[in-house]
Amino acid sequence: MSEIEIVYIGSKPISKYINAGKWVLNQEKPVRLLGRGNNIKTTVDVAEILKRDIEKPEVFINIKSEDFEDRKVSVLSIDICGKIKSE
Repeated sequence: MSEIEIVYIGSKPISKYINAGKWVLNQEKPVRLLGRGNNIKTTVDVAEILKRDIEKPEVFINIKSEDFEDRKVSVLSIDICGKIKSE
């Protein structure tokens, strides 16, 4: 498996992350979507949209908790592999 490209999910419009994910997948590389805290919902939404455009998607999900300042923050990473459908 080739090097995984990471897309950090934040507060930008969802279309920015979808385009970034498609760009990586078009290069035939796996993409890792990484979201923390309130951005976990957006991370899942981006992953679901990307899965629709892949012929045989392979998805791996990992959730953990990290220490951030004086509290714990949930971190979700979703790895997506596959080939973009040809139109």
